Amino acid sequence: MQSKETQMFGVLRSLAEKINDKDELVRANVALCLRNIAKNKPDEVLQTLCTFRKSQPKMPTNEVAQLLSLAESICRALNVDQVDPDTTVIALVDLAVQEMTHSNELIPDWQLPASQLLVAIGRNFCNRVMEGLTAKVQPGVAPNYFVTHTLGSLAAANPLAMVPYMKTCLTTQLPQMGGLRSDHLKQAFAYSLARFADAITDYLANIDRVEDQSITKETFSTEMDLAFTTIANVWLPETRDSQLREQVLHAISSTLSLLPPGRVETSSPGLLTTILSLRKKRHPLPVEATRCLEAIISHPEVKAWPPLDQIVAALTELVMEAPDLEQPLTIKSHYEALRCFHTIDKHFPDKLSTFLTQHMKSGSDKDKAISLVILSHLASAGHVSHLNTLITVVSSLLDDPSLKVKRAVIKVIVVLAHKEVISGNEGAKALRFIVNNCQQTGSTDECLEFRQTCRDSLVLICTTAPQVAPVLMPLLLKCFLQPDYLPLAGFLARCLALLHAKEPLEKLKWPEVLAKCVVLIGAPLPEVGVHTLNFMKALSSGTDGELSALLDCGSSKLIEELQDSQWSESKWEESLLKFMKSLVKAVSDPVWLSEFAEALTKLGQQHSNLFPENRNSQLSCLVSISVYKKDAMVANTLIHEALSAAKLPDCQKICASALGRCAGMEGEGHLQLTLSQLKLATKELPIQNNSMTSKYMPSFFSSITGGDKTKRNDQNLRFDRLRATLLLSYGEIATRIPGAVALLESTNILEWMLEQISQSKDQFVVESGLVALNKISESCSGLACRDEALDIVMAQLKVGGVVSLQCIASLVNLPPPVNPDTRLAYLKEIFSYVIEENSEDAILCAAFLDVPKKFLLSAGVNPASLDEIITLLELYLKNPIPSKRTIATKVLESVLHSYANNLSPGHECPSKLCFSTSLLALCIPRCTDISGACRRSGVECIRLAMEINTFYVGESQRDACKKLKTEISDEFMAKIAKESDPDTLYYCSTLISEVILRHLGSGQVVSLIDAVMLSLTDPEAGGSAGASVVLTALLKEKGHELYHQVPNIINAYLRISPQLGFESVKTGAVVSIGSLTQHHPKAVINALLNQPLPFSEASLSLWRWISKEEALANEVCSNLLCLLASNPLLEEPRDERAPRVARAVPLAAVNGLCVMLKSESNIIHDLSRSAFPELLSALLISLAAFIGACTPVNMALKGSKPRSSLSFVPNREAYGLVPGRVALEACLALLNASGCAHLEDVISSCRVDVGENLSSFMVATQSLIRGVIEVKGNIVPQLVSVINQNASSPEESTRITVVAVLAELVQWPGCNAVLLEGLVQQLTASLDDENPSVRQLCLQGLSHIANVAPHLRERYVFSVFVALLQGLEETPGEGKAAGMATEALSGLAAVLPHVTKQQVGEMQSSLVLRVTPFLTKETKSVRVAAFKVFVQLIICAEGCGGDAFLEQMPSVLINLLIGLSDTDARIVQDCHLGIFGLQKALTEEKFVTAVNKLKTGMPYEKVFTSLVPSLAEAYPDILHSLLTNACGFTKSVRQQTRACATSLIGRLCSFGDSTSFEMVSTKLTKLLDDPCPIVRATAAQSLSNLYTF
Repeated sequence: MQSKETQMFGVLRSLAEKINDKDELVRANVALCLRNIAKNKPDEVLQTLCTFRKSQPKMPTNEVAQLLSLAESICRALNVDQVDPDTTVIALVDLAVQEMTHSNELIPDWQLPASQLLVAIGRNFCNRVMEGLTAKVQPGVAPNYFVTHTLGSLAAANPLAMVPYMKTCLTTQLPQMGGLRSDHLKQAFAYSLARFADAITDYLANIDRVEDQSITKETFSTEMDLAFTTIANVWLPETRDSQLREQVLHAISSTLSLLPPGRVETSSPGLLTTILSLRKKRHPLPVEATRCLEAIISHPEVKAWPPLDQIVAALTELVMEAPDLEQPLTIKSHYEALRCFHTIDKHFPDKLSTFLTQHMKSGSDKDKAISLVILSHLASAGHVSHLNTLITVVSSLLDDPSLKVKRAVIKVIVVLAHKEVISGNEGAKALRFIVNNCQQTGSTDECLEFRQTCRDSLVLICTTAPQVAPVLMPLLLKCFLQPDYLPLAGFLARCLALLHAKEPLEKLKWPEVLAKCVVLIGAPLPEVGVHTLNFMKALSSGTDGELSALLDCGSSKLIEELQDSQWSESKWEESLLKFMKSLVKAVSDPVWLSEFAEALTKLGQQHSNLFPENRNSQLSCLVSISVYKKDAMVANTLIHEALSAAKLPDCQKICASALGRCAGMEGEGHLQLTLSQLKLATKELPIQNNSMTSKYMPSFFSSITGGDKTKRNDQNLRFDRLRATLLLSYGEIATRIPGAVALLESTNILEWMLEQISQSKDQFVVESGLVALNKISESCSGLACRDEALDIVMAQLKVGGVVSLQCIASLVNLPPPVNPDTRLAYLKEIFSYVIEENSEDAILCAAFLDVPKKFLLSAGVNPASLDEIITLLELYLKNPIPSKRTIATKVLESVLHSYANNLSPGHECPSKLCFSTSLLALCIPRCTDISGACRRSGVECIRLAMEINTFYVGESQRDACKKLKTEISDEFMAKIAKESDPDTLYYCSTLISEVILRHLGSGQVVSLIDAVMLSLTDPEAGGSAGASVVLTALLKEKGHELYHQVPNIINAYLRISPQLGFESVKTGAVVSIGSLTQHHPKAVINALLNQPLPFSEASLSLWRWISKEEALANEVCSNLLCLLASNPLLEEPRDERAPRVARAVPLAAVNGLCVMLKSESNIIHDLSRSAFPELLSALLISLAAFIGACTPVNMALKGSKPRSSLSFVPNREAYGLVPGRVALEACLALLNASGCAHLEDVISSCRVDVGENLSSFMVATQSLIRGVIEVKGNIVPQLVSVINQNASSPEESTRITVVAVLAELVQWPGCNAVLLEGLVQQLTASLDDENPSVRQLCLQGLSHIANVAPHLRERYVFSVFVALLQGLEETPGEGKAAGMATEALSGLAAVLPHVTKQQVGEMQSSLVLRVTPFLTKETKSVRVAAFKVFVQLIICAEGCGGDAFLEQMPSVLINLLIGLSDTDARIVQDCHLGIFGLQKALTEEKFVTAVNKLKTGMPYEKVFTSLVPSLAEAYPDILHSLLTNACGFTKSVRQQTRACATSLIGRLCSFGDSTSFEMVSTKLTKLLDDPCPIVRATAAQSLSNLYTF
């Protein structure tokens, strides 16, 4: 027999084979196991790994890599004294070297782990590793890549130990460098050389800490020189590999400090040239090259002038481009490049300055830009020697077209400004360069960015460099006044204001500057106004007297207005007019005003690119001067300036307004002068619609345009603008000056205006003419050409829009009335255009409201004209789009208001209004519309309609109006418009219905009900809901008069019900019919009973209403129960394979009963409680019958002959009806109505679809009965009596229902002897039923005998116990028989505690044997019940089992421990209870103490850790039996059982003898090959525990 140590190598070998298992968890556990074992036995583990690798020469590469990585992790965690250097270390080094050098090809995935293993060993055993590596480095033999790479890595990891070996390594490797051809070998040599150099530098820096202090820099100078020569002169120029280049450059940087004296000086020119040649097109210099450049330039031996042009070219991209913060390499490269230039400037400042200056003068754009950037960097960094150079060079580069050069020049100018060196003409020229580029054209991102850079730079200079103010301020003022800088004027004003804060402005020619400022503030947004006004405040310091105070105070107020969040353009224009008026009146000097007006005129002439707002400000200021100073010369200048500006885009309204104000403003003006000038301009216009326009043009213009079509089109556009301005001007004059309309009509100007409107093809001209015509119509009492004008305006309706509507309203208001046919055609066209096409246009709709009212008043106030408009509005009032409904309702309100206000009695007045009820029905839905404006207008329409109706029925209109205004007040309408909550809307509908009932005539009720019934289909939810409220009120108050109308009303309701789109409306309609039913119930119920299945939604709603009537509900419920009891529930099947089909009549009864029970009424609640046993029994039996049954899809035709083949037709609507679902819903409704709603989830778990069985029904029924008797125990006798009537039913579903109910009633706490006797007899008799489900339910019911009172239980317990054992023997416990086994075992578990201990003790051993096979069944419910019985046998038979039971103790204990791993929490809990119960049989103190420390729910691993040591110590004799039983579970088909057994074996074996150890070790080793990864991982963990304990 082998010892524990002997077994170790076999186990380690097996673990090594699983290092590369396909499962990650297994690999992790195996590696952890080996690492744990290596903590105590590192030599054994590492040697096993070496041996295993040698025994597997064909091991895949990835597996070798895993093995080497594991060995490396073990070595990194070990100390020096833990490993045998003579055996283990040598074996590892040999293995790693062999793996690393096995192939001459480069295989990093394989060779890199070997290299890392050597580095890990070399941290503690550098000499051993070097012995292995130097053996592979032979003179004349091509070196291995990873050998060289490992030497470098080892030098970086352990530099102090490696330096003594470097001399030998370099001596061997240097001769091989010249013959290397492979880039990857060169890379390895360069990598190694760089680390060697760094290690030597580190060694020399710590020379006082090392043993060998004889090593100096000169020790390696010769070798470093040779290596430097090869890599710098051969490898670097020849290589094309980027990675090799980086390693070579690193090596060069590292070896420079170790080269012999003078070597760097002689090599630096060529080396610099080589490094700079590495730059490729469009690729910057690598960061290693930049670092190498800096190292060379900063070396003390480098005194010669470096090739700066090449350095600049190489570092251009790195210096010019800003580094990307998300890419650290670009940041490093950028600052390394700058460091190079700082180093060069430190050593060669004059030569660098000269070189850069030459480049800026004669170099390319790129050379100029980079030179400027370098100099600006150096100057801003404190190198003041370059400032004079920059001043001289900037002037020569200001005209350079390159954007790169310009950007660099801007940076330089900013630096010069802050260094206080800008002055004189050169300084002004440089600053003008920035100003000019602040408005550079171009829409590309680059141009926009450059323009913003210029502006930011100029602001920076103005705020932080006040010393340039003497040069910059005159320049900015000059540019501010020039037309070319108009787009930049606001920004220039900002800069001037900033400069003024640093140094006050000097006196200037204020009229010119002030005129420019006044024009600019006309368009103040986004920031022009604030900047200009701040500048005007600065101007105030240069004036005297009242003007200075006005500028200061007025500018401040205007700035405050601009900064107001509620700023508006119209308010701003008024403020500007007041400011200009104050400005003109504040100046008393006529010469200054003349100069100011001249400056304004000159500014308008020079600045053709003014914005319209700026032009308005200019003209408004001229108007103020001409009117308030009564200056005709300025007025004449203004008129010519306005007519000239009118030809410019977007200036027509502005110019017309200015001309109108010039003709008359505040009672003053120049009317005759203005009209004469306008008429002259009118005569100069060409004739419309003539292709030969040039024939009629002035000869001067014709000679200019010639045959150029583009010029002709442009001139036509300018003439159209002038024409629009003239039209608008006449409108302004007519508005401002009384009597001007007659003057216009007498001079044929009005005729000319109509001609322009009708003939012009330009939309703006037409709109301008319409605006002017509207103003003229509003300003006069009549026009001779009214009809002609109206036709022209209607023709231009869609062109003019709002203006056309306003003009139509004004023209229609003029006498005489419009022709009726023409009026109707006009109204149709206008309604279609506004409501149908443009209802969302609020402005257009507001203008439209006046038009129908004007047409109504023009036609006369009579029903025909009103009906005409209402007929046109009806479709729009019911439109689904809210905006269309709202505008239509507002139009109706406007029309009704005008109609009511203009009603007057007379002999020609009609005696009635035939359409009053239909008008009310149209308005009622609008009173509760979703739109607040629509609601308010709707309520007002109701009030006005009722007022009009009272007038026609003979009541006093004045009295009716007062009453209606009292009943429907203005406050109420305002509230309705604002509040939309349901209570408010309901109150609104109720109030309206009361008003209607109070004022409506008796003969109008029926027609109003019919009309309101149709209003229920309104497309808006609120509107149709309001109609339902009104309908309810009408039927409630007037229903007693409508007996003969009931059929028609019901038919109308059923007909429109499918069209009702909102639930609230459907509910309201039902309530309405309910109100009618209160008057005529029998007629309504007769109509309802004739509805087919499935019930329509309307029928269902009425069924629900019936359930709320007590007498009717009781009668219907009784009839339905009798029907279910006296009729078969299923149709007779044609054959055995035919599906089960529910009968139509019982299904309809259940459906109706379900609908009634679902109604939430107290009547149904009381009914369901009083008849609960009958209802529950009937519905459960119906549910059992309907589960899995099909729907009857045939329905008898009325009037067909019996047995006729044509007496049935398919009822396709019934296909979606599931009988079981209907019955289930009825059961749920009964529970909810009877106060057992908490049991709904129990019964709803039934699966009732077609083809389902009764398995879920049985479980749900038992749970339901259990819950019912808890809350309704008093119904049990009655329920037994009712349900027993069906015990002998031929239907299996009925018998299953009966047994399921009776089985649960056995455990009712209130069960007496008589009742229990009957239940037991019935269940015992049913044990012989042919249906297995019935027998299973009987077993379950008999097991409930354990829950009855003790004096009743003693009579039946043993006979039940025997019956359950017999049931257990009849079932194998698997497949379909698992249910019976589960019930038998569960029953035994329940009954067993009540059987006497003597009876149990006599059968304990046999019972254990009979139950044990069920502990490992696949069915979870069987296992749960079996463990329950198993634990009960342990607990119940305390001290009665005898020796036979004690012999079974190892098997019992192992079953309990293995059961702890089960996935079912109940089994785990029972196992814990069983372990606690074993204390009575296993009484050793240590075991008992360990058991008492256990906690319920503790994972089985912790249970094993706590319990197994105490068990082994207390009962060592049974360990072998425990191991034997546990090993049997490793063959289980359940993987969690095998995993648990594996873990338990590992725990137990650590306390066994050598025989047990060997057996378990072998078992666990085999389990490493288990198909389940969890078992394999657990086996590895157990082996770790086995060798760790």
